[in-house]
Amino acid sequence: SLSDINSGDIANIDVLKDAAATSIYGSSASNGVLLITTKSGVGGKAIIKVNASTGRVNLAQEPEMFNGEEFMMLKYDALVGNPNATPPADPTSLLDAIEIQNYNAGREVNWHDKLLRTGTINQAGMSVTGGTDKFHYYFNGDVYNETGIVRRSTFDRYTFRLNSDYSPNKYITVGAKVQYIATKADETGTTLGPDGRADFTDFIGNSPWGQT
Repeated sequence: SLSDINSGDIANIDVLKDAAATSIYGSSASNGVLLITTKSGVGGKAIIKVNASTGRVNLAQEPEMFNGEEFMMLKYDALVGNPNATPPADPTSLLDAIEIQNYNAGREVNWHDKLLRTGTINQAGMSVTGGTDKFHYYFNGDVYNETGIVRRSTFDRYTFRLNSDYSPNKYITVGAKVQYIATKADETGTTLGPDGRADFTDFIGNSPWGQT
């Protein structure tokens, strides 16, 4: 998958569409094909490159959560608008035992803060390329660590690539492309629903007084 590819290894990306894709890859390529070419070595003195980056990830727009009073009135207004229901005189009677306990103690919880956090992305890599007129090599090692904005969601990737080629004459070229990838992901906090999206229904509908 694309998440297994170290972007530092990519030399260029070509997009094949329509007849160009299906003529080579058949009907499975009806939506198009991405051809990714990785870097190769160049002749000359060895060139060593080191790169590192770090970043933070946040929601572009955070949802505004109800506080306890607003949540209670939402439940109450739902009964007011229901012709088959009779709203109670005291809205607090709609609360369960735990909610009443937290209501009386003045304790509230923001489920947004319980579920989400500021994520981080850290990446570090080193590449070495070089060779002679007949032999070229490219080596790259990379470490990528990401903690998602949803708690208990992480992704770690370790990649190592070696591309080499040898041309004893203008008629013969032999080479090797070796890649090792190790990934580890904790997706406990991002379990997907039937539609392929994370289900935050419980998080949005939880009572701000619903935690002991």
